[in-house]
This record gives sequence, structure tokens and C-alpha cells, in this order.
Amino acid sequence: MLKEDFDFRLDAKITRVTEQEILDSLRVFAERRNHRPFTTRDYNRWKDKVCHSWTISERFGSWRHALAQIGIDTGVRSRRYSPRELMDNLELVWRELGRPPGQPSMARRGYRISAVPYRRLWGSLRKACVLLALRRTRFQKSNC
Repeated sequence: MLKEDFDFRLDAKITRVTEQEILDSLRVFAERRNHRPFTTRDYNRWKDKVCHSWTISERFGSWRHALAQIGIDTGVRSRRYSPRELMDNLELVWRELGRPPGQPSMARRGYRISAVPYRRLWGSLRKACVLLALRRTRFQKSNC
């Protein structure tokens, strides 16, 4: 049922959750999970959360950093891959599929490398595919 007396105010204030409120919420949820690492999906399903996990990731730089603030080690280490490692992996997956891989393909067959490092370095997985295709085409032409 809609409230008839609702005021559509353009100057309405955005409710801002403090970092302390976020950390307290994460601690409560962690307590419920016996202080084991939990995912954004787990947290978002919790009816008593103070905000969405996206807000937490934005505020703390990443979900992993937010959990570290409350003393939970996710066991996942951020890895920086060299451009060569990424291109070698992309070529391997592309050859296996017989076509340029998309994000779901990389998640399934990327050999522990998701599409994220490609976005970080080249802006998108597709741009990395274009670059690989250009390099391979030039390499093949120069070897003729």
C-alpha cells in the first residue's frame, strides 16, 4: 500500500552509514558465522545488514580489505599478473574454446585468472582479446 502523503523532495538527505556502523555490522555477521570468511552474497542475504556489500567494497577499497578490518583473513591474496602471463592465459583459453572467451568462459576455464586483471590492465577482456588477435596476426605475417 502506497502512502498518499509521501513527499517527493529533491533535497531529501541521503542516509549515510558510517564506517564504524559498517564494521559493527560486519562483526555481528562474522560472529554469526563463527568468524569464518564470508562472501558478499552471504552478507547481502542477511536481513539485518546496514548496507549493501557494494557500498562496503567502495568504502574500504575491496571486500577483502573490509573483512581484514575486522580481523578476518579471506585466504585470498591479490595477485598482479604480468601482461605476458595474462596474454599467455588468454591465448590458452581462446585456443581451447576456439573463439574469444567472455567473462563466463574465463571464470570457468581461465586457470584461476578471471576477467578482472584484464579489465584492470586493458579496460576490458574484449580489448585484451583484440590486442592478442592483432599481435598474433602481425606475428604470423612476419613469419611468412
